[in-house]
This record gives sequence, structure tokens and C-alpha cells, in this order.
Amino acid sequence: MKLEDIMVSPVTSIPSGSTAKEAMDLFLQTDLKQLPVVDSAGRLLGELFRRRLGDRPSATRRVDDLISDAVRISTDTPISRIQRLILKEGKPRLYVCDSEGRLLGLVTERTLIRALSQEYERSHLALAAVLNSMSEGVIVVDKESTVIFVNPAYTRILGVPIHSILHKRLRDVEPNARILRVLETGQEVMEEKVHIKSVDRHVVVNISPIMAGDEITGAVSVFRDMTETKRLIARLQNAEMIARYLQAELQTEMPLPEAFKTIVGESEVMKAALSLAARVAPTNATVLITGESGVGKELVARAIHFSSPRAHMPLICVDCASIPETLVESELFGYEEGAFTGARKGGKPGKAELAQGGTLFFDEVGDMGPIMQAKVLRLLQEREFERIGSTKTTKVDIRVIAATNRDLWHMVREGKFREDLYYRLNVVSIVIPPLRARKLDIPALCQRFLDEFTAANGKSLRLSDDLLRALMDYDWPGNVRELRNVIEHCAVVATDGGVLSPSHLPAYLKTRLHTAAIRVPEQKERNLRRVLDSTEREVILTALAQAGGNKTRAMQLLGISRRTFYKKLRRHGLIAN
Repeated sequence: MKLEDIMVSPVTSIPSGSTAKEAMDLFLQTDLKQLPVVDSAGRLLGELFRRRLGDRPSATRRVDDLISDAVRISTDTPISRIQRLILKEGKPRLYVCDSEGRLLGLVTERTLIRALSQEYERSHLALAAVLNSMSEGVIVVDKESTVIFVNPAYTRILGVPIHSILHKRLRDVEPNARILRVLETGQEVMEEKVHIKSVDRHVVVNISPIMAGDEITGAVSVFRDMTETKRLIARLQNAEMIARYLQAELQTEMPLPEAFKTIVGESEVMKAALSLAARVAPTNATVLITGESGVGKELVARAIHFSSPRAHMPLICVDCASIPETLVESELFGYEEGAFTGARKGGKPGKAELAQGGTLFFDEVGDMGPIMQAKVLRLLQEREFERIGSTKTTKVDIRVIAATNRDLWHMVREGKFREDLYYRLNVVSIVIPPLRARKLDIPALCQRFLDEFTAANGKSLRLSDDLLRALMDYDWPGNVRELRNVIEHCAVVATDGGVLSPSHLPAYLKTRLHTAAIRVPEQKERNLRRVLDSTEREVILTALAQAGGNKTRAMQLLGISRRTFYKKLRRHGLIAN
């Protein structure tokens, strides 16, 4: 890996002597939290954090009084030191300068991790190629015994089709397999005769655990000739990046980029949606984000943009629901001077032109009228347009993300949405689940919103278990947006230093929760099963509240296994089936 593989250049910077207002204008264009400040010769003076400008930046105060020290490195800084600074010492941004102190570029945690991931992937592919060329059979399982790799020799020797074993739990296919004992004990097996009952074969195997530090993350079994394969097993055990790859495969999700960490997603359905968004972010693929109003579709769109190679370029939003049909063309493509009565002197660039090199986000795309649909289709197909009043065609390099709370395919069948535009937009579809389908996110979301409110208003408040249980019993038709408003209401009416309780809830929510509670006739419950289920659900909700929504801590408090815990969550409707 070289410095140029992880360095971003050029870098948007603030000229020394700029006013606070001018600096804020730059921040609004880039949507970054900090920017470097350079002098007239391009020498790095420090970095300016957006929060230091305040809500109303002065048009006279200079940014030179507000800058902080920046972490600098030179072009000959070893990659190992860069990794140590970012990954171990927690320096998220390193500025690369020449011998004269001139700013050349920057290295961020995101660019470093992306480069490391690419290296890991190349190493994995190289090792897989070696294993596939071997004449010995090889099988690799993760710590849950799911088969994540078999080579052609394995299927040929045992006469087992790949599809019948790959991604299957070996505990179900071959419950007595010797490799399962290695997963449990961590003790390797060398030159042992094993009878594989499912195919009635006797083989001589070597089985070794795969370790990541002190943790068993899987196991590898190799049978027949062991001369060459013992060396490969040693490599597999000792290569840290291969162990990390297998661990990631085991978890079935990639670590989320930094931009996604602002989105709360503890539930499995939300994790799956964010994982898909993170996987598509580095590409140029068009993305369609669907979900009910208030679930956070725009947050996901912004995270995709700022996790992509276009992160340093603009993200331009087009609110399809608010643009009148008569203004669609001028808003989207702009106009030349004199194109129509009242046209601005010098003309005006449209949103497609402003997004050059970046991302164009069509919000509420289901509300597009027929004229706008036709215009957008041509833009997606040709990546070109003409300003009103111009004969010149402008080419654009943009990535398109769209979001809607409507069923576009149903609209296509009703003739309300163009089918060709639907397929252009729906290259990768990401469905953001409603809050009622991911109630395990509620404690973490509540804490996030409360932290934001207390930081902005100087109050000291905390959430009670009773309030969290009440909130998790509600179905949230307004989704995350409604939850945020409810927490803000509670925080406003609560006394500083107090505990938020159900008494602080808005009147409408108290009424709905009370109505739901009395739907069952007010008579003594005589059905034992119902009593037990109700009690069990209450205990689980209490544990989740005490654990702040963390499922691992909750199951530890309850003293039950992960499998039993999730089974109970599904039975009580706390997660989607």
C-alpha cells in the first residue's frame, strides 16, 4: 500500500483571512465538520471546526482566531505510522504537507479502512485460488458451524454438490462431524481417521481452529495428502487479515463506514438495510430507498453519499413534491440569461449542474409529475441536458439516489409512474423498515435524541425504565420522526435534573396507550398461558430498557441463550419474523 492509495487530493480549504461567514458558506457547500485553513502560499495553518462558527457566523471576525492544531504528516511518512495514528491513537484526519508546509492532501479513517479492506479482499482471493487448485479436500466453517468455503476437490472426493453444503449449518447436515468438537475445544486434530456418516466415507483429516487473538472464529478441515496443506493451514491460522475476513463472513455484515454511525440501527432488520447501503456506497449504482414517512430515508441517502468516492463533491437534493410542474425544467437544468421574462442576469445553473461530480438526490420521487418524469428519464439515460434558452448540451458526471414512501411498482401498474424510469431508478433497492418492525432500536434512539436536546439546552435528564417500556408498547405510525418529537416534548416539560417518565408524554400518546391497555375486558385473567406470556414480555422489555436496547446485555441479564432470546423476541412481536 502506498500513500497515494489512501490520500485524498485536492482538498477544499479555507483561505487565511476569511471571515466566519465566508467559512460557513464553504462548510455548507461541502457539508463537512472541519476544513483546513491555508495561507496565500498554500501552507497549512491549522483546521477549523464548523461548530466554532456558531449559529450566526460574523461577517467581520476572521477565522485565524478560531483555528485549531492539525495533525500533519509528510510524503515519506511510513504507512505503519499512518495506521498507528488513525487506528490506535484515534486521529481521524491527517494532513499531508511538503517540506515547505504546503497542503498536498489528506488521509482519513474512511480512506485508510477502504484501502485495507481492498488489501484483505485481494489476499482472500489469492488464498482461495490456491485452495481451489489443491487436490486435497478443504472445508472452512465459521464459529456457528456454517460452511463458508469448500473447494472443488472436497465436492469431487465426497460426491457432495456444492449447493447442498455451502452456507448450511454443519450441525444440521453432519451433527457428529469432528470439526464441531474442534470449534468447541479449540484443540486441533492431526492425521485422524473420521467416518463422515452422511456420505458413508472414511477419510484421514487434519482440523485446525481459526483464531482471531484468543477467540475461535472458525475451523478448517483438510483431508488426504497433508504435505502441502499443513503449510497452508499454518498460513490460514497466522494470517490476521484472513482471520478478520472469516470473522466478517461469520457476522454476515461489513463494518459500517463512519458516515453510517450517525444512524441508530441495533435491530437485525435495520442492520441488514444499513449493511446493503454500505456495500453499494462505494459504487456508482443508482439507489432507490423506500420506506414509510419518517423512517430516515434522507439520512441513509446522505450516509451513502459521504461513504462514496464522491464524498468531497456536492450532494444536491431535489424535493420532487415541492417543485411545480411549470418550474421543473428551470429548477433541474437552469436557464440562460434572457431565456424568459424575469430570467436572472447571467442565467442560473440547475440542480443537475450543481451536482457535477457528486450526487443528485431525488426526495419523494413518487410525487413526480409526468413532465418531470420524462426530464429525469433523459438525464438518467444520457447524463446530459440543455439549459432553457441554450443550444449547448451539458454533460454531467453524477450519481443518482432516489427516495419515496410510495409503492412505485403499484403506481407503474396504474399508469401513474413511467415503467422505464422505474427500472432506471431501481438498480439497487434499499427498504428502510418502519419503527414498529425494529422496536429494539427505540431505547438507543431515545437516548440519542435526549442527548441532543440536553446538549443544546443545558438540561440534565435521564430516561426511566417505565417510559421506555411504554414507548416500546406503541406502534409509532409517525416512525422515528414522531419518536423524536415525543422525546423533545418530554424533555421540554420535565424539570432539570429529573427523570423522564410516562407522565411527561404528550396527551395524545397517553390516550392511545391507555386505550390499548383497556381493550381487554377488565376481568381477572384466567388463562395461564396468557398470564405467562404477558409476564414474560414485560420482563424482556424491562431487561431491554435496563440494557439501553443492547441485546447482548439484555440476554445476559435474563440469563438465557442468544437462540432462546431471539425466539422469544419474535414470539412477542418485538422484532420482525
